[in-house]
Amino acid sequence: MKQRNTEKGSALFIILIGIVLFAALSFVVAQMFRGQSSTNLTREKVQLSASEMLEYANGLRAAVQNMKISNGCTDTDISFENAIVTGYAHSPATRDACMIFNQSGGGMAYVEPQEVWLDSNHASDTKYGEYVMLRSFKVNGLGSEEADLAVALNYVQKEICLELNTHLDITNPSNNPPKNVDDLHTTEIFTGAYDSTSDAVDAAQLNGKPMGCVQSADGSNNVFYQVLIAR
Repeated sequence: MKQRNTEKGSALFIILIGIVLFAALSFVVAQMFRGQSSTNLTREKVQLSASEMLEYANGLRAAVQNMKISNGCTDTDISFENAIVTGYAHSPATRDACMIFNQSGGGMAYVEPQEVWLDSNHASDTKYGEYVMLRSFKVNGLGSEEADLAVALNYVQKEICLELNTHLDITNPSNNPPKNVDDLHTTEIFTGAYDSTSDAVDAAQLNGKPMGCVQSADGSNNVFYQVLIAR
């Protein structure tokens, strides 16, 4: 009888040890995945993230150009109204054929950026985790002096920002994203009208570049942008 009790006690001890080890392993795995949202990105994840961002931005641009050519939409007709992010209701109301996130228009879907692409230290900042369609944006050396129509993603992780520029054959000085000289505000959304004045991407490496990743003047924000209409 004592031997059986001893065996039961040993079995229970082994089970408890197994539970503790499993819990410890689960914690380590969770920490590894959580670490991917910081700057500990693998090279493969950086490249994949940059490719996905470029593909989506190029898709938005192609959709806008197609609506202008095939649907007769003007620069001010384009609408980014969607069911995920509020504030994009076009004024005045525009045709479905000019709505980029409508099957009768651009046929695109609004896709939320992946958390791993972003610097989570800015999670409480304005427009964090959103693609922003801008009404007050300009790239020096591109088009006229009028504001461009553009899409931007704020708070991009540095490694991904550098990879985006490398893919686009844009120089990253001293292994840092090109830095803007003047302030660059990337929160003013487009709802049918452009601002008379615009905030320019003025980093020399990005002159005339319709797509790139730029660091704000104060160094706090890496912004990926794609010009949809150069005006």
